[in-house]
Amino acid sequence: MLGIEIVDERQAPDRLNSYPGDPILAVAIQKHCFDHGLLLERGGRQGNVIRLLPPLIIDDEQCALAMERFEQALQAALSQERH
Repeated sequence: MLGIEIVDERQAPDRLNSYPGDPILAVAIQKHCFDHGLLLERGGRQGNVIRLLPPLIIDDEQCALAMERFEQALQAALSQERH
């Protein structure tokens, strides 16, 4: 499993210099991925961690396709949620 924490870098960081989570953006990313054939889970206390759970037998081509779809979803979600 690989976890990607989605945060709102527009907000002020806390005393540990960590930005607050952005579960709304995480939901938008997950939905866009699902609509384009990439299944992701969300986790974390706020639901702002994207979980990638590829099979152990994933090959390079499949991995590249998944990352391409994730990048497209991230760009679409950012333009949708942070206009």
